[in-house]
Amino acid sequence: DLELHAARGSIRFVAQEIDATAARARWQSDRMEIVARTLSTVAERSTTLVGILETRATRVIEKAKVAYRDVEDLAQTRAGRIRQIAETTWQVIGKRTLIKAEEDVKIRGEKIHLA
Repeated sequence: DLELHAARGSIRFVAQEIDATAARARWQSDRMEIVARTLSTVAERSTTLVGILETRATRVIEKAKVAYRDVEDLAQTRAGRIRQIAETTWQVIGKRTLIKAEEDVKIRGEKIHLA
């Protein structure tokens, strides 16, 4: 069953399922809100252009074959703990590198080269 309500300047409809197919679709709105228990998107390529992007989540899981992130000015991570795991090589390259600790700094390796 389809429930359709039309009033001055607004349309409201309720249905069990909505399925739409189009060669091209466009939706323009001053404000849009999507509420769903599960949201899935599939795209060959996705581009997002926003002024500010804010994500709030209990857990964020990112999986990629290759990931690149370019930041023009500052990239900052604030965390209680940070753990990075590399199966082969971990490289830090910069004009200056600073490691600062209030307590201990430990370096363990079969060979340690200081130049």
